[in-house]
Amino acid sequence: MLFLLLFLNISIGFAQQNFFNVPNSEITLKGHSFFQEQINISPDTLSFNANYDYGIDDEWEAGFNLLGANVDRQVSALTHNYAMNGDPLSPAFLLNSQKGFMLDDHLHLAFGGQGGSSLEFRRNQHLPYYVYSNLEFRAYNSEFLFVVGAFNANTAYQGKGNGWLQLGLEFPLIEEKLHFVGDYFNGNSYISQGVVGLCYFPIQYYALSTGYQFPSPHAPVGHSLIVEFTFLPHGSLHQGKLR
Repeated sequence: MLFLLLFLNISIGFAQQNFFNVPNSEITLKGHSFFQEQINISPDTLSFNANYDYGIDDEWEAGFNLLGANVDRQVSALTHNYAMNGDPLSPAFLLNSQKGFMLDDHLHLAFGGQGGSSLEFRRNQHLPYYVYSNLEFRAYNSEFLFVVGAFNANTAYQGKGNGWLQLGLEFPLIEEKLHFVGDYFNGNSYISQGVVGLCYFPIQYYALSTGYQFPSPHAPVGHSLIVEFTFLPHGSLHQGKLR
């Protein structure tokens, strides 16, 4: 029901524009496009996630994600999970959208999410979804950005377990060139992880990021390295205008 309400009133993303995993709620400008490719590197697996968004109107974007294209590094083969066995469905294709509201010069409220299906839909599958709301603080005339939000996701999306809190932080180390970026999902599911890393802006409209991903306490996941490439739709100086 929460997913339907959000879809009807505003939107549906893990992607959207993210810090690394948490949406930063920087909305793609009307008439512009945004693209991001993320690669998670662990000892046994390469995981590929892609996101595209288009600015439909003021403070409103929509697009699609391809999540969980996982390659087993031991046999160099694409793996999949289409069974409701407590693991997230993968690979999965999801539609996403996000709607934002400026509250004042510093505060920005956003609602969004994503929903879709695995690439091989089966009758007993649940449709994966993730919905959220974010309150974003932007320092005046600065590249500092902090987000606190709440989320809800089902087992098909996050695997067994739960969580509800999402956090994100970004600030410049070298203005207009290098940013610190971090984010965190609480809980004990497959998405309950934190990331700390750096985002580099080599030229206008493009960003390269790398980060160290670590599990929340009791989350059934390991440590990994993240590498991201982002096309920034209008030269935004937030990597988050990125996931």
